[in-house]
Amino acid sequence: MLRTDLLGVVRAVHRGKRGIPASVAARLAEHAPRIGPTPREIEVLWFVADGFTNAEVAARIGRTGGTVKGASSTSFRSWMCTTGPRR
Repeated sequence: MLRTDLLGVVRAVHRGKRGIPASVAARLAEHAPRIGPTPREIEVLWFVADGFTNAEVAARIGRTGGTVKGASSTSFRSWMCTTGPRR
């Protein structure tokens, strides 16, 4: 970015405008973390909270144990949990 471009951005932000062009902001937003669990993650977590194992959840929702493990692991990671449910 050129010095004049940088000064223009600083001045725009100071005036309450956006410092990043809308097209750039849109592309950045594509890579922003998703907020909240997916419907599948919610379904899996309800079963996990009720004490079902991954294999039991998989049988109930018609998916593989790997899919269930992935859904719960993703949820735990996105909520910054360091461990999964206690058995």
